[in-house]
This record gives sequence, structure tokens and C-alpha cells, in this order.
Amino acid sequence: MQLFQLETDRLILRPVRTLDAPQLLHLWNDPGVRRYLWDDRLIGIDEVQVQINRSLAGFELYGFGLFLIHGRDDEAVRGFCGLRIFGEPAEIELLIALYPQFWKQGLAQEAARAILRFGFEECHLPAILAGHGTPNSESSRLIERLGMKPFGQRTLANGLAAEFAALQAGEIAWGRETYTLRKESGLTPASGPAANS
Repeated sequence: MQLFQLETDRLILRPVRTLDAPQLLHLWNDPGVRRYLWDDRLIGIDEVQVQINRSLAGFELYGFGLFLIHGRDDEAVRGFCGLRIFGEPAEIELLIALYPQFWKQGLAQEAARAILRFGFEECHLPAILAGHGTPNSESSRLIERLGMKPFGQRTLANGLAAEFAALQAGEIAWGRETYTLRKESGLTPASGPAANS
């Protein structure tokens, strides 16, 4: 399996791996993150590992999954983002969450734009969705800034309602600054999207 790292002006997005479980456990249990990502529910290490395994399977089968977000100037984790399959019939959803100290710096938009472009250009997806709970005004504004078009409310598997928006392939002209794609070092080469910038 060949994995790819995305680099933006300020960020490095690296596919999550098994050894990232402690960092994801800490991130996903942060009160500001879990409030919207996990409906304020504490997450255990077993559930973290399930999500990592699903992400690795997604990279293997479809070329996409979840990424840890690091700053280009240090090794500190800012958050995570990525794409996952959800629902019936299956659709592709954008996920993103940052530690609260990194909110309101434009980092979420920078990471999300890179992931969207990666999904359309490297994975050839026809459409990508994003959802948020109705109290989550920050996510609502991010989705709007990304150019995603709202299409209504859905009831999730947990019974809660969420507002959804979608972006179709070809609806946005991407700037050169969005990301640079690099092969992850130390991983087994396999077929996958060609690395380019």
C-alpha cells in the first residue's frame, strides 16, 4: 500500500497509522473536539484503533482515509482531517477537527481544501459531503467558506440531526497553493495515484 503526505503552506497532513493511537486518543477526548465529533462522549483506545483500521482499509481500497495534521515548523499535532465512507447508499464525508488553541487561524480551511482537492484530483471522487450538528456554527462557516452547497438535514445513526452540504467535482478552481503531494517514506510501494504537485 502506498500512502501520500500532503503539504500546505503551514501544515503537513500525514496518513494515520497504528502508532498514532495515543495521539488520536488524546485529540478525540479533548473537550473542545469531542463536543462535536463524538457528541461529548469519551472515546476509548479500542474505538480509536477501530477508526485507524477503517482508515487504513480506506487507503488500501479507495486511496483515501484519515490524516493527522502537523505544523510545518514543529512536530506538534494540530488536529486531524480526512475522508470516510458513510451511510446507505455509501457517500464520501469530509471530517476535520483541530485542538481549540488552533481555531480561528485559517488552519481548518487550509487543511480541508487540501483534502478536498486530494479527493477530487487523486481519488477521482464525484462528490464530497460535510455535515455538522446544528449548534456547531464554526463548522457551518467553514463549510460555507469551502464553497460547499447546503442540501438539508439528515438524521444520523445515533438519532441526532445534522445539516449537510456537498461539493461536486469541478465546482472549484484550485489554486497552486493548495497542497504538494509526496509519497510517504518507509512504506511498501504499491499501485495508487501518481504523486504530483
